[in-house]
Amino acid sequence: MATPSKYHRPTTLDEAFDLSLEAGSVIIAGGALTLDQLDIAAQTVIDVQAVPELNRLDVDEEGATIGAAVKLEQLLTWDHLPEVFRRALTRALPLNQRNNISILESLHQRSHPLLREWLAAITAHDIGVQWRTEDQQDWTPISSLFSHAEEFDKLFLLAVDIPAVPERQALGSAFVARTPADAPIVNAAVYVYLNDDNEVESMFGALCGASAEPVIAFTLDSLIGNPLNAANIASAVKSVAATVEPVGDYLGSIEYRREMARVCVERALTECSEQLNGTILE
Repeated sequence: MATPSKYHRPTTLDEAFDLSLEAGSVIIAGGALTLDQLDIAAQTVIDVQAVPELNRLDVDEEGATIGAAVKLEQLLTWDHLPEVFRRALTRALPLNQRNNISILESLHQRSHPLLREWLAAITAHDIGVQWRTEDQQDWTPISSLFSHAEEFDKLFLLAVDIPAVPERQALGSAFVARTPADAPIVNAAVYVYLNDDNEVESMFGALCGASAEPVIAFTLDSLIGNPLNAANIASAVKSVAATVEPVGDYLGSIEYRREMARVCVERALTECSEQLNGTILE
């Protein structure tokens, strides 16, 4: 393990990027989770809070583009922030943490239990991540980046793109925890899109606490082409327990986590069904 001995606070994007290429460096913007560790595996801390491009917060009814240095608390100022995101950021994550955890830190410190609902929401909604390397600058869906964790952690993050949730689309979530305000033991988020015939055209989901990985993405193919009703949901979620590989601990055994994964997915889909039925009736 290393202890940081150098600190940089760049004021331009190019300066920040060049510094990030130095071996043994860690990028922060707030640093509530990174700096809370007893040992930091880096010799150089690069604080990007003063880089204007990384602090952008462009929002409208269609969605938001949010700079990597923006704090989680600032997202709550977006009037059209999906409700699942709002719950994920406020239920168990305290204000002092939200004020000092940036977008980029939430993605790099994704094993932290307080971030599970946020991670599930952004994975299910498959937000886009803008990034930069020495050779290129591009945009990639978050689920693809999380599935290539080693490569993802080497990227210089610029911003994330969060779409709004329009009509015939819904985002739902559910969790189980020791108390209503505690970090989740298992949690799920799902995104559903209905076609004009009120049948499921696409569905994406994410689970935390049901795998050795911080968050896993999944789909339920049996829902596609069918109405999102209670019977179809109950049938589809039967496959969840068999597809996850939890790690048991003092908070929950493997069997408990398997069953709670199924329960959380069913509850999240039920929330989507309730949202979409309201939209259709209107």
